[in-house]
Amino acid sequence: MAKRKQIARRRKIGMILSSVEDSLTAQELADKEGIKATAWVRNLIYSELERAYPKSVYDMAKAEDIVVWQKSVRKRIEGRKANKA
Repeated sequence: MAKRKQIARRRKIGMILSSVEDSLTAQELADKEGIKATAWVRNLIYSELERAYPKSVYDMAKAEDIVVWQKSVRKRIEGRKANKA
């Protein structure tokens, strides 16, 4: 199996919906919340993960994700500064 490159430890998930499922679009629900459909689906998945796991496990994973994201942002900023110099 080929190695996948993960950016900031994120995983990309693709979905194909049938025409029936497509008629019940996430876009309509996302529009009601004023967000993109992909953000709506991501929030749905996070909500289900939070419900499926004990609070301590979910909170620890969420805290680790925040640290990784902050590190990624910091590296990006440092890279931009180095390019300007």
